[in-house]
Amino acid sequence: MNTQATELRTYLGQVLRQWRMTIFLQGLSIIVAVGVLFIGLSLAADYMVNLTQMVRTILFIACLGILGVVLFRYLILPLRQVPTELQIARYVEERYPELNDAFVSAIEFENQPMEGMRKAFLDKLLAHVSDHSAKIDFRHVVDRKRLHRSEGLAVLALVLLTVFAMQDIDLFGRTAMRLATPWDRSGPLMPTDVSVEPGDVRIPRGGNQTIIARLGGKLLPQARLFSRQENQDEWYPVDMFETEIDGTFTYELTGVVDHTEYYVNITSTKSPTFKITVYDPPYVDRIDVAYRYPRYTGLAAKTEEDRGDITAPIGTTVTLTITASKPVETGSLTFSNEKKMALETDEVTLTGSFTVREDLSYTINLLDRDNLPNSNPVEYYIRALPDREPRVTIIEPGRDTKASPIDEVLIRAEAEDDFGLSAFSLSYSINGGEEKEINLKGETSRGTVWDGEYMVYLEELAVQPGDFISYYATASDRRGDQGTTSTDLYFLEVKPFEEIYRQGSGGGG
Repeated sequence: MNTQATELRTYLGQVLRQWRMTIFLQGLSIIVAVGVLFIGLSLAADYMVNLTQMVRTILFIACLGILGVVLFRYLILPLRQVPTELQIARYVEERYPELNDAFVSAIEFENQPMEGMRKAFLDKLLAHVSDHSAKIDFRHVVDRKRLHRSEGLAVLALVLLTVFAMQDIDLFGRTAMRLATPWDRSGPLMPTDVSVEPGDVRIPRGGNQTIIARLGGKLLPQARLFSRQENQDEWYPVDMFETEIDGTFTYELTGVVDHTEYYVNITSTKSPTFKITVYDPPYVDRIDVAYRYPRYTGLAAKTEEDRGDITAPIGTTVTLTITASKPVETGSLTFSNEKKMALETDEVTLTGSFTVREDLSYTINLLDRDNLPNSNPVEYYIRALPDREPRVTIIEPGRDTKASPIDEVLIRAEAEDDFGLSAFSLSYSINGGEEKEINLKGETSRGTVWDGEYMVYLEELAVQPGDFISYYATASDRRGDQGTTSTDLYFLEVKPFEEIYRQGSGGGG
């Protein structure tokens, strides 16, 4: 065997080693990918449904069997099927067509006895192959695309398994240990009880109820709430909503009008069955308001039926007659100033009285004989009307004026009050002397607006030019001195007749 033949076989050996290494790595990658996939599915199954010991044992045996089959199919069997030198040469020719079958021909002829010209031809052929082989990197002849795909699949499987494990390391470790040692009689992977709030509960008919379920762990699957109304056979399932708190789910049952049973199911863990009992709370069916007004208003007592809001003058005594929807044990009023007042109760009727002092609001609180309160009491307002002071005005002449000693001057005034007047008068004095009071209340003075007038005869008052008459009007409501108002002070100046006459005729002086 010459040197060129030795080099040729060296090249073939390099290709064979590459092929064997590629087969080994490819088979190993497939084994890892299949193993990780099977283990991951087994972990997920145990996590989801808490596999029994028998099922875990079957999975363990199946895992070993599958890994054995994959090991034989993709590693042992390919490595045992060693290619011949001629097969390797043909593979090289496929990778490098420029050799023009010289590599294959050299292997075929080199294995045959050669003499004379045939040997010379073989030497020339080997020299030709040697020259071309020197340009080929036989360390990279074997195609590694399939190897890279297998390696990528294995890496992807490992990454997915790592991500799954990182969600809850403790839970992953417990699951892996249960699958790796199926003969160990370990307890269930997940807790066997679900914490459910509020459990058994009573709510008003038509109300809403929020259900909260808690179970340990981070990678919890979807929780489901099962409910059914009284006298129903089938359970109605709904998916609960996961909250921001790990392992906590919630769902709100709305408009519950009948007694309802419910339970929560998470994986294979089922909570006890609880009951929502609905009740009919008492409520206010009607409010009658009786008003007894203070004397200063002059208003007659009255009753407003089926009305809860109150508008009344300060000092009014209000009596509430409340009709409840069912017999009640106790009742009370709660005012916005945080004061409370108990009501007298008689079956479905409640009564109570108070005096209006200020603007407030109030609610009615009921408690029936089952110790159940009324829900969301309505808020009613109390509007206290203050008694404003009377308004009194000098209408005529309505300003300071001048007159002669023999003139007659008409003074007319008007008074008004929100609830009514008790007195209306005109007061005057001459040159600041003794004040005289004239009653302006007439026989027709009624209601809240009074008119009054008085004729001043200056000649009868014996006034002289240069005298002054000051006057004002006063009105009082039914509160007496507490509600008395007067106008501004007006002046009537006495001038000589000639001066008044000249001013009236347009003359000047």
